[in-house]
Amino acid sequence: MSRSPVGDPRRYDFARLLARYERARAYVRTVLNDHPLHARFREAVVDRARRENLGRRIDTFDQARKRLPIHALQELRDHYNALLRPIGEAAEKARDDLQRRLIDLADDVPVLPGPEFLELERVSGSAYMSVGLGCERYAEARAEQALDVARMVPVAVSVLRDERTGAGGYRFVEFVARAQVRDDLDLQVLRRRSGPTLREWVRMCWKRGVNPRVYQPFLAAGYEERVGLDYFGGERRAAP
Repeated sequence: MSRSPVGDPRRYDFARLLARYERARAYVRTVLNDHPLHARFREAVVDRARRENLGRRIDTFDQARKRLPIHALQELRDHYNALLRPIGEAAEKARDDLQRRLIDLADDVPVLPGPEFLELERVSGSAYMSVGLGCERYAEARAEQALDVARMVPVAVSVLRDERTGAGGYRFVEFVARAQVRDDLDLQVLRRRSGPTLREWVRMCWKRGVNPRVYQPFLAAGYEERVGLDYFGGERRAAP
């Protein structure tokens, strides 16, 4: 999907920063999985195993790690982890700094309507199995929450129920939050825009028939009473 900014320079600035963020994310994955230090660690394990197992042929890392004493393997792992840690921390900080800058920009970036609905978020009912038979209701309400930001633009939105069958015939349901916007750039903006206030979010949870503490377990007990809300999505009336 195209991310070409249209017209407004704020979209262009956001798109450029987003490209930098995605490169930073890719580099974090490289540090975690494919940095040259990982290969050097495996080579060091093989070399150490060969020196400590004279007369035995050792060709692979798997053979080497099985032949090395646990303390020797852990010593090498600790050494290379110490080398990787500052590289990984610097990469994650750069990624997180770019994400914060994107969030700071998002509220001022225009969102453009488009000809078709695009997927903003997908929520599985299995994510809320802890509530039992109400899991699908909580998943659907979470998809609706994802669209509250788009409703503030406003652009057209919808939630699509997607029934699927997994391995072994297991049936599950996903709810797809969709917004009618121009392209993926608009979705990226919406995902980072400020949503409703906490009070409004709690009110809308109860209005949709779901308990906000399923999503936010640390929401203080009695919060609704303190901010003047009832448990049906309305305002609490003063006692006569």
